[in-house]
Amino acid sequence: MKFNYVILDSNGIYNKVMFHDVLNLDNVNYIPLDLYAGVPKLLRPLVKIHISAKLNHYIKIPFKFYWLKRLLSGIQFNDNKPICFILTRAWLEMGYNIGLLDYLKQHYSNAQFVLYLIDLFRTYRTMYYSNIKSFTLDAFRKDFDLIISYDKDESRNYGFSYYPDTYSRFEIQAKGRHFSEIDVFFCGRAKDRLSFILNIAEELNAHGFKIHFCIAGVSLDSRQSIPGVYYINMLMSYWDYLLCVQQSKCILEIMQNGASGYTLRAIEAICYNKMLLTNNRNISSIKFYHSDYISIIDQSEESIIDLSFLKKIKNNTNVDYHYDGSFSPIYLLK
Repeated sequence: MKFNYVILDSNGIYNKVMFHDVLNLDNVNYIPLDLYAGVPKLLRPLVKIHISAKLNHYIKIPFKFYWLKRLLSGIQFNDNKPICFILTRAWLEMGYNIGLLDYLKQHYSNAQFVLYLIDLFRTYRTMYYSNIKSFTLDAFRKDFDLIISYDKDESRNYGFSYYPDTYSRFEIQAKGRHFSEIDVFFCGRAKDRLSFILNIAEELNAHGFKIHFCIAGVSLDSRQSIPGVYYINMLMSYWDYLLCVQQSKCILEIMQNGASGYTLRAIEAICYNKMLLTNNRNISSIKFYHSDYISIIDQSEESIIDLSFLKKIKNNTNVDYHYDGSFSPIYLLK
């Protein structure tokens, strides 16, 4: 590898699983965003105020670089190869709120900067950072040497480089915890797909399947009482999520409207040899596609799900995608 890499990522279990294969490499520094690390509890409200996007929009609060210096103090490599910074979503607010990108470019003048989008750009813009006016496509193109998206259509439409989600296959042990076996599992935010998810839940229930659907971001007046559907205020931890995956026969993947790239749900199904129900018509083009294990939901039919596929779930079909490790972040860095 011709670069040393600094991966600026979210401070979450899932993110550490995603990049797990490269965490111990000599040429990788992995820095999860933890603003409060080492900060006494009494001072944490001060940190929050200091870097507030809303407040800094009206008043440019000085000395915010102090927090950046603390967060980035661990960057260290054994050689002088150029550095490539890879930023994921959590650090973008830092980039456009307290001047992270300016700070990095000032201190690492020969570095390369990569933005790695693992959600749709429009979702970033409208859901996560709608309050940051400088969060625009033109700003991205100016500030980053390379923008990578997991979605083929957005890559084509916006001129991004396409690369699917990365993932490090990770087995975990229940350690005394037990999740009963699940036929079909879904966990995610409702976004623009709630009615479709609930229609699938009703059809699976009608055929006698044991489902476990955890849906976040649903208002009280939009919730329907359906067996096996649970409305949650926040997503479960990724460890609990993986336990559910490993206890499930089949994973449900429902794409956001306008998305075309296969998601983490499809990758998990392949990595852990689970059957997959998906509405992604592009899934048949990936090298791991197997019609016995993956069924594409047809929204135009009265019965949304292929009944012959449902029988395969019932019959505990032995699944083996012959996964070869190609989703590993090692290949992203190459």
